[in-house]
Amino acid sequence: MKYAECLKCGQTSPRWSFFGNTLAALFKVLIGTLTGSKGLVADGIHSAADAMSSLFILVALKVADRPHDDKHPYGYGKIEYISTLCASIFLFVGAGSIFIDALKTFRQGVH
Repeated sequence: MKYAECLKCGQTSPRWSFFGNTLAALFKVLIGTLTGSKGLVADGIHSAADAMSSLFILVALKVADRPHDDKHPYGYGKIEYISTLCASIFLFVGAGSIFIDALKTFRQGVH
């Protein structure tokens, strides 16, 4: 990166995001499970997906920062696209599991 403070912010922000989303996910899933709120559990799963996305970003930043070598003459910058794809797949799987659970609930008639 061009400026040292930008590099520091680029590394600090995903760490705080991961920490905050992990705490929020644990809290939401715990309270949602205790109260029987499927909406709160679903929101907790969404927060967990956000935490995983932040983790993917942290890993991608570490890998993308490597200098180019013989195997990768253009460097490792494209790893960011792969991490975005992984985060998207994780969000899609989480949303799919919430959707399937909602369909089961509708079929059973549970309120």
